[in-house]
Amino acid sequence: AGRAGVLPSTRQVVLNLTAIGTANGYVQVRTCGSGSTGSTVNVLPGQAVANSVVVALDTRQRLCIVTSVSMHLIIDLEATVH
Repeated sequence: AGRAGVLPSTRQVVLNLTAIGTANGYVQVRTCGSGSTGSTVNVLPGQAVANSVVVALDTRQRLCIVTSVSMHLIIDLEATVH
């Protein structure tokens, strides 16, 4: 937080995530340390798939992005929640 237009008072962010698959896989966008098991986007080779997600920032104002395979990601910050 405190960069890219995210103020230190931000508690959640709204993102638009586009994943471009190189193999069958998924992306998880989650609060760091949450241990979430759901996927935000599922992809197949050569696909570009987009999805919106609202994610809470952790106590250090971070979020974690986990991919199951190597892929390209485009992440747009749509909004912040204070």
